[in-house]
Amino acid sequence: MQKQWLDFIQQEVTKDYMVELKKFMDSERATKVVYPDSNSVFAHMALCPYDRLKVVIIGDAPYNQNINDGLAFSCITNNPPEENKTLLYEAYKDYFKAWSSDSKVRQMLFPTNQLTEWAKQGVLLMNVTYTCTEADRFAHMARGWHTFNDALIDMLNQYHLPLVFINKSNRDYRGRIQKKHLYLDSDEQKWCNKANDFIRARNVPVTEQYHQLKINWTTQKTK
Repeated sequence: MQKQWLDFIQQEVTKDYMVELKKFMDSERATKVVYPDSNSVFAHMALCPYDRLKVVIIGDAPYNQNINDGLAFSCITNNPPEENKTLLYEAYKDYFKAWSSDSKVRQMLFPTNQLTEWAKQGVLLMNVTYTCTEADRFAHMARGWHTFNDALIDMLNQYHLPLVFINKSNRDYRGRIQKKHLYLDSDEQKWCNKANDFIRARNVPVTEQYHQLKINWTTQKTK
């Protein structure tokens, strides 16, 4: 995990709300099945290089099944939840009209339902709530994670380049995110195109290679 993310976490964990959240989480893990595992809670930051940050996608909560890898909408399974399939469909629906009937097209573009490759390119895949129980996906709502996320967004507001925020959660962040960034909510159409156009525009004059100025929204391994 890069230093900027570590510094942020270390700053927050000393605050009262995080002390209380840790006590609560210790109790939950001692008595219930909790997802994701403790090593994956901050995977969205660990896998996303801070110095390559371009896009922030916000979901609601982890899947309450043993398929979590700590990234919002990402999962380790060949039979993903509908939210995962919907997000991947949205990313390429304008290019592949035969999506719903041609399984070969989907397999070519999305050989896995894990979004690790997105994260590596600078997509921060964060949920409003970072943990859940097997019995209830929303069991840990209002337990402190939203406060942590508010602080994280305040940090991201200060990023040296404009970012794209794609909010797929039920929480409204429009008033919290500064105007220099692009904010797209769950009803926005063609969000992947808008995101890539915005990323390229922020890098004018071009100082990087072209492939670095956009996100490859497939889950194929990138170079």
